Amino acid sequence: MPNIEMVIDSIRVSQMNYQRVVILREKQGERYLPCWIGPAEADAIAVKMQGVSVPRPLTHDFTCAAIDALGGSVQSVIINKLEKDTFYAKVALESDSGQMEIDCRPSDALAVA
Repeated sequence: MPNIEMVIDSIRVSQMNYQRVVILREKQGERYLPCWIGPAEADAIAVKMQGVSVPRPLTHDFTCAAIDALGGSVQSVIINKLEKDTFYAKVALESDSGQMEIDCRPSDALAVA
């Protein structure tokens, strides 16, 4: 199955259970994918999307700084599986030593992206 490039459309609160939902939208299409995440992760993504500066680095800021300091770069984020109502993701990195994929939570992957 081909990869479908998506962008973060919005972050919303589910009216059913008040959980945060990241709404991903196809970059070249009209389909959407809702991905439920925790409130802290939603806030971290929202801070970046809104361009708000925070006095101390958030976890994804640290992760990005570590990747950069080690000579790597983020190539993409892949949400690759849905199993028992749980999404799974990987961050695809490139460095001098080659390409690699690192398993992570979708919320962390989206924040890094």
